[in-house]
Amino acid sequence: MEKIFKLMDKTSKKLVVLLNPKVFKKQWIYSCNIGYTNYHVNENCLEVGYKVNCNVYLYKDVPLTIWRDLNKAKDIGTFMAENVKGKYRYERIK
Repeated sequence: MEKIFKLMDKTSKKLVVLLNPKVFKKQWIYSCNIGYTNYHVNENCLEVGYKVNCNVYLYKDVPLTIWRDLNKAKDIGTFMAENVKGKYRYERIK
C-alpha cells in the first residue's frame, strides 16, 4: 500500500503530493557532464553527481519542481546553468 504525503514546498510555497517520498531514487541522466540527480525531500536539496570530475554537489533550498523539470529537460547542462547554478547555495560533498 502506498503512503501519500502532502507537504509544502518551502521555496515555491506550493503544496506537493508525494507517494513514498523516502523512496526517491537517483535519476540517471543522459548528459555529457552530469551522471545523476537526486532530491532530498526533507531538506529541499538537489544532489548532482558529475561524470567528468566525479564531484557531487548539494544545492540547497531547491524546489522539488526544479528537480522534476531538470530530469525532463532536453538539455540538462543548459537547464542547470539557467535554473540552478548561481541561484542556490551549494556545497561540494564529494
